[in-house]
Amino acid sequence: MPEQAAMSASWCRFCDVRHTSDGAAREHLLGKSHQRKVAELPPATGDAAPRCVALKGPSSFYGANPSPMEIFQRLETSGKIVDFRFRTRPDKTLVRGSTIHVEFETTCEAETLLSSGTLIAGHQMELSRPRANGRSGHHLRQDASEAVQHEALLSWLWRQRSRCADELMVWLAGQLLLTPAEHDQRVRFCLELQAELRARFRTCLVQAFGSSVSGLGFHGCDLDLYAYIDANAPDAGLPTDADEADRARAVAAVLQGMRRPDLCSRLVRILQARVPIIKFCARRLGGVRCDMSFRSPMSCQNSRLVGWFMKADQRARLVAVTLRYWANRHHVAGGDHNPRKMSSYCLTLLVITFLQQLDPPLLPSVAWLQAQVPEVLIGPWNAAFALGAPWRSANQSTASGLLRHFFRYGADLQSERLAVCPLVGRAVPREQLADRQHCYLPELRRYFGLVADHQVAPLDAGTPLVVQDPFELDFNVARNYSQEGLDRFRECCARAVTMPFHELFEEEPLMKTRGKKAPPAGAGRTDGGAEAVSRKRERLVSGDASAGEAGTKVPRSAEFPETARRGRSVESTAERGTLELGRGDVDAAHEESSSAERVSGLAKGDGAQLSQRGDSDAKGVMWNSVGDEKSPSGVDGTQVDEAMAARVGRSRERRVTNGR
Repeated sequence: MPEQAAMSASWCRFCDVRHTSDGAAREHLLGKSHQRKVAELPPATGDAAPRCVALKGPSSFYGANPSPMEIFQRLETSGKIVDFRFRTRPDKTLVRGSTIHVEFETTCEAETLLSSGTLIAGHQMELSRPRANGRSGHHLRQDASEAVQHEALLSWLWRQRSRCADELMVWLAGQLLLTPAEHDQRVRFCLELQAELRARFRTCLVQAFGSSVSGLGFHGCDLDLYAYIDANAPDAGLPTDADEADRARAVAAVLQGMRRPDLCSRLVRILQARVPIIKFCARRLGGVRCDMSFRSPMSCQNSRLVGWFMKADQRARLVAVTLRYWANRHHVAGGDHNPRKMSSYCLTLLVITFLQQLDPPLLPSVAWLQAQVPEVLIGPWNAAFALGAPWRSANQSTASGLLRHFFRYGADLQSERLAVCPLVGRAVPREQLADRQHCYLPELRRYFGLVADHQVAPLDAGTPLVVQDPFELDFNVARNYSQEGLDRFRECCARAVTMPFHELFEEEPLMKTRGKKAPPAGAGRTDGGAEAVSRKRERLVSGDASAGEAGTKVPRSAEFPETARRGRSVESTAERGTLELGRGDVDAAHEESSSAERVSGLAKGDGAQLSQRGDSDAKGVMWNSVGDEKSPSGVDGTQVDEAMAARVGRSRERRVTNGR
């Protein structure tokens, strides 16, 4: 792209820095700021690959210790350099055996250097093209988790911000998703792994599921595998009642014994988990991490269903890819089992249900797909759907318009009273999933019949967000999602409604929470004290933590149950890490609500007591309610100040008397 190359001559696309001269560009490329920025980025991808050259010298070259400036000036004779990467030790000498990467302004200049060769510090350099996947030299990571170049994507989106959002969504999907060649490579890997396992288990089947199958996989994404091992086969060598852990243990032994590091390396068994799995690294796929499970083929069917939805309408795939990348950058969704982040599968089902409930719908309901084919049971559930069902939506919305509509939908998500149900194709009231008498949906007859026969447990509908699996109707996909994560998801959606497209993907880190788990409410109290804590918690959650009728509003950051008095001082609790609030924040949040309690306790002598912790400035209140005594209310603020002033005055008089 000549235009891009011309721009790169005076502008660093990685650091977004413009240069006024060649000397300024040279200083920037050799500086620490640029080297830190590009340290984790692949050196050659996309259009830049033909312009890149990798250099490596003999051992004597690193012993001669040439400076990066000397190397740059020698390579600069071959053409204009727009990117330069090297590795140095703390003493600023080159790392022995490291590869130097250089990107020229044009492909012709790179070809000239490759054909003619070069001498640097009297040593002949070994020249080559960086690997096609951009992962060469020290940039090769074993887990292949940094395949997406976030900085390069954001830089390009910023420069093309004047373009139509739909065009940018198409381009973004092309940059993020696995290519057909990468997909075929994963299919061949599964077949080869299956052939190796069949040498031991003749009826073994290995199938991929997850984003690699659904068409939503990003470059370098994990590969999820399901392995079917028939324990009843005569040559299986397993007990007839073998469970998942037994199968995982047997397969792990085969994988370790086949001595094929290109297929399986760094194998780890996780046998005590709820779902036993085997984790290993596939060097054949560039270091992709693989997770193999043995529970049920339902996960494979779920992935096929999601893949059908993504192919039914191109706009659905564009919206899903954009939202998954947006959620990844804002850390509101992902696969690291954080309760403040929903799973990628949960987010995908939320997007599908949103597109199903539009008027007219962009996607059909799962029940519509199942009505066209005979039942196929996996366990007690019907997992059949019409793969070849023709579908054409009458919805004329653009992909960018649907994206903005989803952000409004997510910001106003009424998850407290609704449950997301892809089977029906819309969100339904929670009581319809909890009680058969209130449900008028024929699609859920099988579910209620199985629950009535005690074949399955009822759906867990008491979580902050309920997303029902489209096939396993007793499974809440969002069962581990916390209220804090749901609130943050709503906030991010609300901000994204009016945000320009090129700014949607600026990374927003997820703040870490530290501290010990607080003791249960009412610990060490009488029944009356527990009731007082319960009432205090209700006021905190509702945002009203007043001591009287006209109370003070508690800040959002203080809306935690731990802020209720738990038999310890508030400041002591904050100091130990239970609350992530500074002393000033705690005092400001509870100044008015706790002052009335202090005065009442001092007056009665049996409701509260002061606790000193060595430091005279570090005083807190320990609330020890007795019997059914209630927290005082309606105390005048003037009386509070006078009582506290009188107590401080008496304390000063005692100190003066003792000093005398």
